[in-house]
Amino acid sequence: MSQDPQRQWKALEMAHALNEPAKIKSVRVAMDEQAKTGDLIKLPNAFYKYATPQT
Repeated sequence: MSQDPQRQWKALEMAHALNEPAKIKSVRVAMDEQAKTGDLIKLPNAFYKYATPQT
């Protein structure tokens, strides 16, 4: 995700990118957790994007 920080991802797209489409629920939960810690940004309509680190 950090290679294209402006790209918006759905959990299903991420699961496919990780070659784990059967584990979409686990991927979604992990992405929600990363959004809570600030590593990802959760956008409307369940899209996620990389949270660019602040310097």
